[in-house]
Amino acid sequence: MFDHINSRIKGFLLYYRDYNLPSVEVDKDNCINSINSLINSVRMTPYPIYLLIDEYDNFANTLMMGVQSQENKTDKRYDALV
Repeated sequence: MFDHINSRIKGFLLYYRDYNLPSVEVDKDNCINSINSLINSVRMTPYPIYLLIDEYDNFANTLMMGVQSQENKTDKRYDALV
């Protein structure tokens, strides 16, 4: 997973290379350092950065599929919707 995060940061830097971001250090051993370097670099610009995490739909997918795990059976959010 850490390699994937670093790879996405490298892709971000390539895609936005025309925005002249300050130098971002990609740490091959620690993706948290890479993320911090990216955030610090973007903070020096007038541009915002947004992090989208696509896990919110996992709960909805579980509902739509009608699959209940033991964990979901005790989940009050699940019980409220069912």
